[in-house]
Amino acid sequence: MQLSARALHRTLLLRQHLLERTTAPALDLVGDLLGLQAQDNLPPYLSLAARIEGFDPRELSTALEERRPHQLTAASASPSANSASIA
Repeated sequence: MQLSARALHRTLLLRQHLLERTTAPALDLVGDLLGLQAQDNLPPYLSLAARIEGFDPRELSTALEERRPHQLTAASASPSANSASIA
């Protein structure tokens, strides 16, 4: 089965939780996304706020303080916040 360009695009948006907001916990969403761009402080918070209904930034801050998401450096040498299950 071959997907049309529109169907493929919609599928990718759905997998990235960009078609509709979710109520999933922040770390679960980080795992679904396989990480977040975290070169600066603000982007991970903005990314989750766009995807999670009623996102509380303290949830991510607490997780970061407890070192629950792990920092990985990709080939581009840009730091990313990733869930423990993929790190």
